Amino acid sequence: MNGKMRIFLFHGVVREHRHMVRNYTRKHLSIDQFVTFMRETLQLHQPVTMDECLKACLGDSDLPPSPFAVTFDDGFENNASIVAPILTDLGVPATFYVSTGFIGTDLRSWTDEIESALEDETVVDIRGVGQGVDGHYESAKEKQALMEEIRQKVKTDPAIDPYEYASNLVKAIGPRQIEFCGELDAKMTWDQVRDLDKEPLFTVGGHGHTHRILSHLGHDELVDEIRTSVNLLERVVGHPVIHHSYPEGMPNCYSPEVIRVLRQFGVRCCPTAIEGFNEFRSDPFELKRILVDGSKV
Repeated sequence: MNGKMRIFLFHGVVREHRHMVRNYTRKHLSIDQFVTFMRETLQLHQPVTMDECLKACLGDSDLPPSPFAVTFDDGFENNASIVAPILTDLGVPATFYVSTGFIGTDLRSWTDEIESALEDETVVDIRGVGQGVDGHYESAKEKQALMEEIRQKVKTDPAIDPYEYASNLVKAIGPRQIEFCGELDAKMTWDQVRDLDKEPLFTVGGHGHTHRILSHLGHDELVDEIRTSVNLLERVVGHPVIHHSYPEGMPNCYSPEVIRVLRQFGVRCCPTAIEGFNEFRSDPFELKRILVDGSKV
């Protein structure tokens, strides 16, 4: 695939996997998996920045024959404490797209909130939530299958507010001890965001404010979501923020209106989460990425 841009999509890296339901998709790789993947990739391809990818898209410069870019979504603290030192040692640049509403908090995304409630080893009986969700769940496999059902339902229905849905579902699951896991739950602080952006190898971009699907929002909500994200980041890093990535990032998660609003606030490049490679002259708002999780390393 020489002559194509590869943009890898990661979320996080952890020291160990120790949960049944939490991180079952392995979006957080182990350190060994991440280091092995990066070293093997460096043997075949040449690292580039998202700035360089943008210039290639616009026809302002060329890229090496077999380029790859590294991106991380969401803003997990492990990006700063685990990922950044590894990439620095390897000399690999990266762009970190952060959901600004999570930064400096211990808030979970709606999917992480539900996974946390299902992690308990006890049997779960859910009633009153709706078809496809109500039922009796005992094994880790059953709970993981439930999470897949929930993900599909919420991500494809614009009428569902994901955080309201998660709150109602957690209540239906019933009282239980929900563990806070630092490596999976902690988000970066604003100081860490600022420090990452100061490093020559690294770039910080937006990923929405609340991580809601942008195309599901009304116009005023969409403007507020993007304005808040961009303004907060620019206030912290002290310069224009031109990079963003779409939360969820599938074809139904963005639209021409979403792109217009992103452009309105100075964003010039916003990759998707659609799987694939890119031509050097691709639309910078339609760039594909290759998700790297535990199933691929």
